[in-house]
Amino acid sequence: MAEADNGAVLRRAPDRLDRQDVDILIVGGGATGAAIAWDAALRGYTVALIEKGDFAQATSGASSKMIHGGLRYLANLEIGLVREALRERRIWRHAAPHLVTPLPFLIPTSGWIDKLVLRVGLGLYDLLSLSAPKLPFAAPHLPQHSALSRKEAAATEPVLAGIATRGALRYYDCQMHMPERLAWEMLRGAAEAGATILNYAELTAFRQNGRQITGAEFIDRLNGRPHTVNARCIVNATGPWADKLIQL
Repeated sequence: MAEADNGAVLRRAPDRLDRQDVDILIVGGGATGAAIAWDAALRGYTVALIEKGDFAQATSGASSKMIHGGLRYLANLEIGLVREALRERRIWRHAAPHLVTPLPFLIPTSGWIDKLVLRVGLGLYDLLSLSAPKLPFAAPHLPQHSALSRKEAAATEPVLAGIATRGALRYYDCQMHMPERLAWEMLRGAAEAGATILNYAELTAFRQNGRQITGAEFIDRLNGRPHTVNARCIVNATGPWADKLIQL
């Protein structure tokens, strides 16, 4: 089978939206918008996504690049949230193993009380990871946390040799090396499932029938041409611009 033409899959076709109604219009082409478009298109919905700039150029591209399991939420005992985050981490390790990879962390310890508290927290993190909701595939679990002596910690991370520590604890989370690439691959998958994906398309107004929003107007920023799209549902996935969009 010949390899698909990636350019053809995501070729811009703004005029296509003037000739059809869609089930879902997504405004925003970052990680959230891309994931919604991909999921909805695979479920059989007709989908359109518009992004005023380039895909994943803002918050998604400037993220910490972490796919973490929510360790920090354990401080507030948000167990349900941690289990959900761990489940999502495992899903992404299965869906994009070329982009989401394990990343070890070292936490220096200064005393036995400090070490004990951290071990309890990391032990609970390991337990929640193993007891996360079942998945229909077998993505491997990450290694459980371990304790390192002062010498072992310094050998692993030489900068610790000059710091007064009693060792360190090592645990694993995941890193997403290129969030822009992950967003692009989700958008490509959405397009392959029939979605219309447009960058440099800026929403300028909503179309309404009484109090019901029935679509949107947008401008093609590459040539200045206006377009309209009818939609049964509009998703605001613009991140920090969400409030501004609501005010249109």
